[in-house]
Amino acid sequence: MALGFVHYYGPMVGTCALCRTSAKLCDSHVLPKSLYRLMHLSTHKNPNPNLVTQGFVGKTSRQVRSHLLCPVCEKRFDENGEKWVMRNCYRGKGVFRLREMLEKAQPIEGTPEAAFFGTTQCPGVDYQKLAYFAMSVYWRGSLSRFGESVATSQLLNIFQANGLVQLSLDGKWVHTV
Repeated sequence: MALGFVHYYGPMVGTCALCRTSAKLCDSHVLPKSLYRLMHLSTHKNPNPNLVTQGFVGKTSRQVRSHLLCPVCEKRFDENGEKWVMRNCYRGKGVFRLREMLEKAQPIEGTPEAAFFGTTQCPGVDYQKLAYFAMSVYWRGSLSRFGESVATSQLLNIFQANGLVQLSLDGKWVHTV
């Protein structure tokens, strides 16, 4: 079995990786299922996204997932960032709501290659949901259950221990940087 792939789809009881309670675990994805659909390149002979793991390199329709979160925590990730990001990310055919929001805002700094925005000064940009989503993907990807090393998880623990970022179960990522 290739690392990071789940072959068992039935209910599974275990410890939720986030809240640490014993519960039926969801078939959790590192990236949202809906994002995998957006990554298909219909103009290519093989439209599937690329995947690189220790045991596999190539295009595949299979998604990196694991029985990881209880339904409450799965819903927490969905409501505190995933829905907002998926609604506002590039949706194909020129639809990119986040870019449209940024185009209406004044960058705080810029170069010919990049513009930097103060997220609190961009109407419509929910920076808390954007940050929560980014950190939740980073956190999920760091877990050894997805076939990766625990080094990234240890790095996140160092960030938390030094007050750089704090995981909050109420939907807020508290940061002091």
